[in-house]
Amino acid sequence: NDITLAGNIGFNGNPAAPITQTVNLNMAWSASETIDTPTNGNLTLGGNVTSSADTSLIKTDAGTLTLGGTNLITSWDLNGGTTTITGNTTINGDGNGRIYVGDGDAIAGCTGTLVIQPGATLNILGSFGDDIVFGRDGGSGTVIQNGGTFTFDSDRQNMWVGATGNPGTSSEYDMNGGLLDVSFNNIGIAGSQNSVDVTGTIIQTGGVITNV
Repeated sequence: NDITLAGNIGFNGNPAAPITQTVNLNMAWSASETIDTPTNGNLTLGGNVTSSADTSLIKTDAGTLTLGGTNLITSWDLNGGTTTITGNTTINGDGNGRIYVGDGDAIAGCTGTLVIQPGATLNILGSFGDDIVFGRDGGSGTVIQNGGTFTFDSDRQNMWVGATGNPGTSSEYDMNGGLLDVSFNNIGIAGSQNSVDVTGTIIQTGGVITNV
């Protein structure tokens, strides 16, 4: 059966050894959803997820979240651990949400990683309240694309691999396979305000980056 969820998802404790919990139900999130996966705590959502909340998904803590279904949400803030896409995820912005991986404004010094696996699809469409940023304002953000298709075609024409007004920001995009379609928008590297240091790197060992 499908479920409607208004609360957050987390672990009751901190696992002493790695453990993975799997939920294969389809879920409709009726409010912003914070998913907290502690160290050794991994969560796989194998069903389809839908959400129209302005801030649909907030990922925190050091564990791994895997999205394996066909998902339609409006935004995400991936501010801890790893989020892995193995299914089809579309983020269709409504004008208010954001796409951040490693946002130091939300959690100081946080580190977030996004992994796109072979066969997966990630689409960023619609309108957002800010540019798409991996590694922001003192946070660290990494995208690892091992395959699949990532399409960036939103009204915000800039996708930043590192953008900050605060020191200590770092970002990396590892293009190992698959297709990154930028839809004739811009990829910015190491955008800095107030002359602060920021590190941004794109490393391509495979795959195709097109329509830049």
